[in-house]
Amino acid sequence: MSRNRTIRTALNDVFWERVSQVLTERGLRYSHLWDKVIRDKNTYTNWRKKRTVPRISDIEEIAIALDVSPADLLRESRVVGALATPEQLVLPFEPGSKGVKLELECSAAGFVLRAPVQRVS
Repeated sequence: MSRNRTIRTALNDVFWERVSQVLTERGLRYSHLWDKVIRDKNTYTNWRKKRTVPRISDIEEIAIALDVSPADLLRESRVVGALATPEQLVLPFEPGSKGVKLELECSAAGFVLRAPVQRVS
């Protein structure tokens, strides 16, 4: 399996796990979600069996239907019974810089975002 496919599959797993968790926390079923996110039956089947990955616009629509942010549905929850709060990301910008190069690493534990430090000789 290619690295891109592995990452896409992992994100899809996290997404649907979070959707299930939010539904459970609110005492709702998938039928509630499908009433708000109108798609044909094949789309629902392909999503739930993880044959296809929802598009960004689909993720946004599902998030709106669940009254959460799309980011909440794309982040693993380590807190059972409550929505985890997002962590703030602080980037080490140097004075006068216009940007920073970032590295994103995906592992079984989650994502690691790094801003490589440039060493001055």
